[in-house]
Amino acid sequence: MKKPAFKQFAISYGLSNGGGFMLIQATVASYFTLFLTDTFGIPAGITSILMFAVTLFDAVKDPFIGAVVDRTNTRFGRYRPYFLIFPFLFMIFSMLLFLNPKGLNVTQKLIYTAVFYILYGFALSFCTTSAQALRQQTIRNGILRSCSVRPALRCPLPLLHPLRLISVSDE
Repeated sequence: MKKPAFKQFAISYGLSNGGGFMLIQATVASYFTLFLTDTFGIPAGITSILMFAVTLFDAVKDPFIGAVVDRTNTRFGRYRPYFLIFPFLFMIFSMLLFLNPKGLNVTQKLIYTAVFYILYGFALSFCTTSAQALRQQTIRNGILRSCSVRPALRCPLPLLHPLRLISVSDE
């Protein structure tokens, strides 16, 4: 019986999901508000309302995206269509978020930002949901499955480290 290639899967999975999607998402999360207020010229109050509304919409749409991904059956497989289409859309929408088209008033800028921020959220959700589902299908061992995503949070060994620190500090 052939052993599963856990190290190769963990490395490729980490580079694709954690290294690619999350790196871009962290950049957007860190600088998007500053870009909207300082460069794009949308007032801070309107920016915060926009971010709140899109986040609420994101919380509602994610379970539906998960259901769509789970019910997909194509000749290419269950998750491959999402890996072929949505990373490119995610990249395009991420770039369009930081575009500064000239000649727009505040209302047009707000509509532009809302449309591309929602599309960015859709593309990110499809990318990450399909990647998470692929991990669940590929790795059957629960401990290894947890270690492949967030080792510092889900692996049993790093969780024991704070207990060791507490026991050392009490002595």
